[in-house]
Amino acid sequence: MLAPGRTITFAVLVAVGCAAPGCGSTASHNTAPAEPVASTTAHDRATNQVRATARNPVATIGDKTITRGILEHWVSIASHGQIGAPEPPDYTACIESLRSSGASTSPQTTEQLRSACRRQYDELSKPALSSLIHAQWLIGEAADQGLKVDEAKLKRESSPSGPHGEEVRQTLTSTGETTSDVKFNLLVSQLSDRINRKLERQVPTVTRAQVSKYYKRHRTSFIVPEQRDLYVLRTASDAAAKKAKQEIEGGASFATIVKKTSLQQPGGAQDGLLLGLRPNNWPEPPLSREIFHAHLKTLGGPVKISLGYYVFEVIRRVPARQSTLAESAPEIAGQLHQVRHDRIFSRFVAAFRKKWTSRTNCLPGYVVKYCRQYRSSKAESQEAPNVL
Repeated sequence: MLAPGRTITFAVLVAVGCAAPGCGSTASHNTAPAEPVASTTAHDRATNQVRATARNPVATIGDKTITRGILEHWVSIASHGQIGAPEPPDYTACIESLRSSGASTSPQTTEQLRSACRRQYDELSKPALSSLIHAQWLIGEAADQGLKVDEAKLKRESSPSGPHGEEVRQTLTSTGETTSDVKFNLLVSQLSDRINRKLERQVPTVTRAQVSKYYKRHRTSFIVPEQRDLYVLRTASDAAAKKAKQEIEGGASFATIVKKTSLQQPGGAQDGLLLGLRPNNWPEPPLSREIFHAHLKTLGGPVKISLGYYVFEVIRRVPARQSTLAESAPEIAGQLHQVRHDRIFSRFVAAFRKKWTSRTNCLPGYVVKYCRQYRSSKAESQEAPNVL
């Protein structure tokens, strides 16, 4: 899931929306229910507060909001089809599911089970909120850059009766999403693609002169290593390898013996024939060493490695050589382009994250990695520096 929401009007890019009641409200954090609701327990009071504040924002990105109702809508999608999915504030189905499953070896009170369900809800809600925030970042960035979606294409691709109708209907059935949710995901994906394409156009073109200069400076990096063409077969035991070798010495071909065995043979070999083997292609040094020191047209083996016992015959040697500029040019151009691409994207992504993190505020209890209030730990894995 990239991010969910209702239909977007691009005269002004609006906040994430959903099918839940009250989605899209810009009520303040202090909004209270219109009428007080009597409650007798802490749980009842919490229940009433949750129901009354479904329209309150849990996160704001600039002047856009993500409400509790929106978040719960997408958490319900994340847990779609899950038996006893955790649904606040009561967690009734989740509690009954935990109780009936006997997951715990000792009896637990309802409050203990509710706490476990609340932890499950957090495990679903935090990734959902992160995705919702990131979607708003992309929408906001696209607006800042003057990028817009193709509305006609968006409508076609998100319609259950359109050219992708079967795929859309399957998504609606399997995920629990609405057509507006599908449209929003497509919208965010399209904006992300447009931002990426704009960045791609900023990557400088690699010239022939630059390729030639790189080749001259790194000639030793473009040496084609020596290669061997050979017949080879693998057996499961030393005895089977010796028998196969004896049959070959008696006139049988490698292909004949290979066809008689059900054992999986070396990758790339066709009826025992393996072309263009390089020293670093083989997974274990002992066999590679034997092959590259063998005399031509001399039966070798058995050689034992972890994968089995091998018999082989080298039929052609191709010595190492210097690759020409023409041969190396595509690889060099690709390397230089990738370096420039990563530099452009890394700079943009760093500024993008800094800019939108500073505009993202989250309520306590809803702080995720994209929030201004978030503090990462040293052990936390870092996001790719050149990916939006």
